[in-house]
Amino acid sequence: MIKKEFLDYIQHKERIFESIKKPRMGWVCTYTPVEIIIAAGFYPYRIIPVEDPSLANSYLDSNFCPYVRSCLGEALEKRPEYADNLIIVNSCDAMRRLYDAWRHYVQGAFIYLLDLPRDDSAKAIKYYQANLQLLIDRLEEKFKIKISEDLLSQAILVCNKTRKLLTELSDLYVKEKISLSAVEFLQIVKGSMIFPQEEYNILLEKFLKDLKKEENILPETSQIKNKSKILITGTVMDDLSMAKVVEDYGGRVVFVDMCTGNRYFSDQSKISEIKQTNSDPLRVLAEYYLRKIPCPRMMNLEKRWEYLLKIIKDYQVKGVIFYNLKFCDTSMFELPLIREKLQKNKIPSLCLEGEFASNNLGRVKTRIQAFLEVLEFAR
Repeated sequence: MIKKEFLDYIQHKERIFESIKKPRMGWVCTYTPVEIIIAAGFYPYRIIPVEDPSLANSYLDSNFCPYVRSCLGEALEKRPEYADNLIIVNSCDAMRRLYDAWRHYVQGAFIYLLDLPRDDSAKAIKYYQANLQLLIDRLEEKFKIKISEDLLSQAILVCNKTRKLLTELSDLYVKEKISLSAVEFLQIVKGSMIFPQEEYNILLEKFLKDLKKEENILPETSQIKNKSKILITGTVMDDLSMAKVVEDYGGRVVFVDMCTGNRYFSDQSKISEIKQTNSDPLRVLAEYYLRKIPCPRMMNLEKRWEYLLKIIKDYQVKGVIFYNLKFCDTSMFELPLIREKLQKNKIPSLCLEGEFASNNLGRVKTRIQAFLEVLEFAR
């Protein structure tokens, strides 16, 4: 499957949904255990809305997270299938309010709030494992199903394969072995969150196989070596074309530390340990989700900084762009602390805010261009 065909396929999700027989289960946070959703016989669908956040202003304050307001606005406006079944992780205050508003205004058959600890201590892992068991119990009770350890182990393998394939694609992209833009790369990552993963793995594996054919590998002479390498970090990228702006003005996005980017797939759960030690798959999942690359809501700033600094060194990053949605308390709390550490390491940074609206891009173009000019001048 060549690139054009694959990208065209994943951008027409409505045609795919018509052929899917499984019921959909919506999710909104990458700390959601999609393995449990798959094991329960559902098709996990991440809600990445396109609706204007203002549609929900009558239900949530206008100074609330625009991603949360967009999710609610889309559910109220279009009443999609995922509105009936939804798992919300207690990742921030805005998500808790989304849970309240969804139950009251959207309603649905199964709306569940999953509590998530803020660290990866032994107590936190045990607590989260118990919460995952409660989620399974509720699913089994509500839908009259049985989620066995075998089904859960198989689902973990499916999700691990998705992460492995995306990691392989990321390596090819970063090393400029293939002709793939940052926007195209992020579209493929997004596709893995909204398509059934078993089917998507087959398509992505075939796509990668075609990409790695000798005639599709770029020769060394065609690879661009002089562009400033950029790390984008933040929450949710509401407009992927921001990455295009970076590339249009002479930058090269090498890593996207967001839950819609590399942070989604960069770790894998240790499924092999289940068979070797007879481990509980729920324990494996609890450890994976609490110990994966942390987002700003986790109480481990030093771990976040060590991880970001490693990315900067490994990928030879020349500048960091912070891109956070407005009113995101967790990311705004972290921002000045991480930025201070960047300054001490003499790494330039740029701070931008998003509103989950299509008219946001024009206001940041000039700032991105100026930032890249500074990086170019500093060479």
